[in-house]
Amino acid sequence: MPSQVAVEKKGMIEQVMDDKSMYAELAARLTWNTHPFNFTHALLLHRQQADGI
Repeated sequence: MPSQVAVEKKGMIEQVMDDKSMYAELAARLTWNTHPFNFTHALLLHRQQADGI
């Protein structure tokens, strides 16, 4: 039977892997969202809404 410490370490490693995939997904979304075309498009939309057009 594995020791408590080994089990906890395994759990921590799995947690870190989960976090990494979450960050990877977040980074991918941010990269997509800050892509120049999308960014300028969003900025233009925001300005139009702010101006009440």
